[in-house]
Amino acid sequence: LNKRIHVKNFLIFSNNMNSLFNPINRKRNLILLGLNIFGGLSFGYNTGVIAGALGPMENVFDMNSLVQGITTTSILLGALIGSAFGGTIAEAIGKKNSTYLLSIFMIVGVLGISLVPWLWLLILFREVLGIGVGLSSVVCPTYCSEMAPSDLSGAINASFQLAITLGIAISYLVNIIFQEVWGDYHWMFIFGAIPALGTLVVAPFMNFVPLVADESKMKDPETSKDGALTVYKNMFLKAPWPVAIGIILAVALQFTGINAVMYYGPKIFASTGLGDGDSTDDSSSGSFNYIPLIATLIIGVWNFLTTIPALLLVERLGRRLLVLSGLSIITLSCLVLAIIFFFNSDGDNTTLSIMTILLLLLYILAFESSIGSLFWVIMTEIFPADYKDAGASFVNVLQWTFNIILSAVFPVFVDEFNQGAAFLVFFVFGIVCVIFLFLKLPETRNSKIDEEEYIPEI
Repeated sequence: LNKRIHVKNFLIFSNNMNSLFNPINRKRNLILLGLNIFGGLSFGYNTGVIAGALGPMENVFDMNSLVQGITTTSILLGALIGSAFGGTIAEAIGKKNSTYLLSIFMIVGVLGISLVPWLWLLILFREVLGIGVGLSSVVCPTYCSEMAPSDLSGAINASFQLAITLGIAISYLVNIIFQEVWGDYHWMFIFGAIPALGTLVVAPFMNFVPLVADESKMKDPETSKDGALTVYKNMFLKAPWPVAIGIILAVALQFTGINAVMYYGPKIFASTGLGDGDSTDDSSSGSFNYIPLIATLIIGVWNFLTTIPALLLVERLGRRLLVLSGLSIITLSCLVLAIIFFFNSDGDNTTLSIMTILLLLLYILAFESSIGSLFWVIMTEIFPADYKDAGASFVNVLQWTFNIILSAVFPVFVDEFNQGAAFLVFFVFGIVCVIFLFLKLPETRNSKIDEEEYIPEI
């Protein structure tokens, strides 16, 4: 029996690879992968690099917890703006021109952050960079969803999250390498321009039309003539369940705590007893405490590796099973982490500190194998074709809004209470999301969503 299962899994993987490199659609598939990979790398690197840059920035600027929160969330505010208008811009000028636009925003933002000497101006350029990141979070997944063959749609869109996690891991590595180089944080930020140049290179090749066989991806020409407000109004009226599910997916993506771990990783690991505090210069010895950053790099690499199962299993097991099983593990992990942090707030208990690291590894595995990767897949599949751009934009606005709230509140909340209280809140959100999605999340693999009658298929 096990042999037959392994043979079946190999055949499924081989069929997916054959479809990906099929000469008929090979160019299409590789361009779509390139767009998602460069877009995801830009997203991941430019949002993740702040985890290691905050320490060196504190040596240059006067930064309390509130200022750290503002600096961290400035890119997220820009991303909120970019995602809010992403669907409208894509409809108005097309996704090819939108890709040129988002590339320019990201390149200008990165160069500005790397060169300006004032914190307020640096924050402003992080918002400019964020607009490009927000646009990419709408344009890249929706274009790939529309243009990808049905049997590869899930895997190609899951590659966006794979690239995000790779970008985060690379940002952590760059943080360690350039901690004590000229300008401290400047070199950390400037590498974020490389994947943005990649999207600029891919843009000229975005000349595809949806495959004729995929009728569910074709829009009604009459709907395309409607204004943005009319489209959103009709979306809420005709596709209420996709909207509701999109809201819960955004909650699950952010309020179960993954970005608190990614953005403030060094501080979280310092609290477990790894190192003697933040990843900043040790004035007493003149040396730099790299241990929290190295621990965070390990987590970043693990974060990337654990995205791969979703890429391989999404077409075989479907979206619903992966999301529900992953969210269940995430929720239980948050509860146990909360208990451990309550009893080991000072990181004095070595056994509990090791348990914390192992649970965080399990938490990340569950997240990236489920909601982390499949959010980008489901948000483009759950909406009817006429509302795909508007729906993706709406759900992205929500997840960026929740991201901003989490990133701004988390350091202040932990200062006021502790890590345990934060993970207890994540646990509560997880419970709500698991229950709702168990009841209402349909399986969207190879399905056609009808805006006239949406009935979740449990």
